[in-house]
Amino acid sequence: MYSHHAGWTIALYSHSCFIAFSAYSEPKVLICEHDLDDWAKDYFGLFEEDCAKSGNDSENFKCKSLAQAQREVEFCKILNLDWSHQILIVLDTEKLDSGFGEMSFNQCYKEASIFEKVAISSTPFVISISGHSRGAMWNIDRKTLLSGWGDRRTAQCKIKAIDTSENQL
Repeated sequence: MYSHHAGWTIALYSHSCFIAFSAYSEPKVLICEHDLDDWAKDYFGLFEEDCAKSGNDSENFKCKSLAQAQREVEFCKILNLDWSHQILIVLDTEKLDSGFGEMSFNQCYKEASIFEKVAISSTPFVISISGHSRGAMWNIDRKTLLSGWGDRRTAQCKIKAIDTSENQL
């Protein structure tokens, strides 16, 4: 006989991701992405002025960072991606107040990262993710699905259901 605590195993976007959900929960994935052009504009803006002040010295840290960011953007465009950074959060919508989930932080110009177990908390307005290796708190506005580190809201999220219909456990 099956209990109400049956677990499901999910695989998502070729990453291994294992998380237990109750039989009545609604597992979802939040896909939060930084728009590539917006990220490039913001990131380049941090370095262009300082690099110009240095006389565009190729050994200057700001100039090196700017050149690296330009290469990263070009690489992402070659891959036909419209995002620079993507955060995947697997969660149980029934346990947002004191639950756990899994999070993966991906950059379009690097190999995909693995999922890490994270703590999830919420208020009526914000869902917060903590306990991952990046350190800072990732926050998602529940009304607009805008998200970001700390107080910033630089990424747009979308919600997708996770199909568990063929799971045997």
